[in-house]
Amino acid sequence: MSANGDWIKLKKGLEDRQWDFRTIEGLAKEFNMPKKKVEELLNLHRSEVRKTLDGRGRVLYTMAKRPIKFREFLANTQAIISKY
Repeated sequence: MSANGDWIKLKKGLEDRQWDFRTIEGLAKEFNMPKKKVEELLNLHRSEVRKTLDGRGRVLYTMAKRPIKFREFLANTQAIISKY
């Protein structure tokens, strides 16, 4: 499949209302793509994607147009504070 077709799949996965955030591993498994390919596509479309950390330090992704929920704000604040 083309890179554009792969991106369309990933975008649908990131827009899925069942999930607030997705991991690279979860997207790779769902769409049967190598993790490296998922990471490359997310980086290529970084203006459309927002990433954050969860409480365990994992990098999570969602579409940038989705509103920021309180728990994401809190997790980001905690990550910043823990650096100091």
